[in-house]
Amino acid sequence: MDKRNVDVYACLSMDASIRTVELNRDLIEIIKNKSDSLYLKASNTEGETVLCSSSKTYQLRNKKHSNTVLLSKSQCRVFDSSQLKKLIGFSKLTSDFECVPKTNTIDVSNLPIYHDSLTFLSNSGKGQVPTNYISLDQLIDNTPLSINEFNLLWAELGGCEINGIACLLSNEVVHKTLTLLITSIIANDLEFNNLDLMHCVDSVGNATDYPINIVRSILMKFCTNDCINSQDDKFKLDETKIARWYGMKALELYAKKPILIDDFLIKWKSIFPKFYSVPISMKLLHGNFGRPYSNNFQNYNKIQFFPKNLLSNKIDERFRQLFKFQNQWAIEEFIPFVIDLNKNQKLKIDKFIMKYAKRKMINNNKEVVITSK
Repeated sequence: MDKRNVDVYACLSMDASIRTVELNRDLIEIIKNKSDSLYLKASNTEGETVLCSSSKTYQLRNKKHSNTVLLSKSQCRVFDSSQLKKLIGFSKLTSDFECVPKTNTIDVSNLPIYHDSLTFLSNSGKGQVPTNYISLDQLIDNTPLSINEFNLLWAELGGCEINGIACLLSNEVVHKTLTLLITSIIANDLEFNNLDLMHCVDSVGNATDYPINIVRSILMKFCTNDCINSQDDKFKLDETKIARWYGMKALELYAKKPILIDDFLIKWKSIFPKFYSVPISMKLLHGNFGRPYSNNFQNYNKIQFFPKNLLSNKIDERFRQLFKFQNQWAIEEFIPFVIDLNKNQKLKIDKFIMKYAKRKMINNNKEVVITSK
């Protein structure tokens, strides 16, 4: 065996200005191939720093260790493979950063809500927008997310920039513009699977004075995800997203009190724009309705609007509210109400639920329901 010695010359000191990052395979490939950009982001000077590529976000988690020395090749002489190799230790570290995949959100708490005729309201719905608004570029810079992940979330939220102001479109504006857009697409014989932004703007131009950015935001919100980060302003509308939107409107309008499922489905279809029809299913609305007061839910054919955003963010209280509304739940209808609570615990969703509730088999052990402990 060829055993070679390596001389190490060390003049070590602790240098707080040096921090090292342990790169994973994906990040190494990006650097090697120069296929993407890497950049550091934080929400503010005190916020958590993340490392981003164009499509992924990594938390920089401090990992402590001992006896780590930074080495470099000696530059004082030129060595070939047969000569003794020499290294120089130039610093000592007690920790480095490891890159952990991270899912963040966009902080929209201070963004204004856009209503008709360039009217803005604060996010709470009280009063006019404050003067310290920010632009979309500023919001992107201040959000610890990769640009592609930001765009996906921004589209889902109905985000828009109007007159240099980053804002959220009100539900009324979204509903009115979506309905008008679908009607105009049908009237102008455009293809739902191949829409051009400017053609859509022209098709609705005679009926609304909304800026082009609003039309783009509606297309982004209801298009397939693969179109969101495209640069060509071409869109394919997602029937599932559209069906869910009108289903939510139907719940708000017609299911504040218990309603027969068959009657609700008729109401749901009735609020689609004329001549527009897509498949609908109650599965699209899981996490937004319940079957109140049911002792035998599979035979209970009524549903009632039960908005998740009104529930507590505390785990025990959320479970208590759910079982007060309905004493047993089909597991597929229950999971959407609690999945966000498991974000920090990082358990399999079944194990998480079993910490606060219990499982019960019914219908000759063919179905699973969730009940309180």
